[in-house]
Amino acid sequence: MPYAACTAYFCITMPPEEHTFLTKKGTYRDLLAYRKSEILFDLTCNFCRRFVQKGDRTVDQMI
Repeated sequence: MPYAACTAYFCITMPPEEHTFLTKKGTYRDLLAYRKSEILFDLTCNFCRRFVQKGDRTVDQMI
């Protein structure tokens, strides 16, 4: 039987281990936010290589 915590306003029932919110089989590389941020980082690196001088401080701040 799952653990239940009740108060005057609501009752929370903890789900069984197989139906949890976060799965154990995924990694951070599978997250959509990580994949999007990796694309943005690659685009920023390409932009800096193409349009900003090598010794410029802006490159350090962007990457």
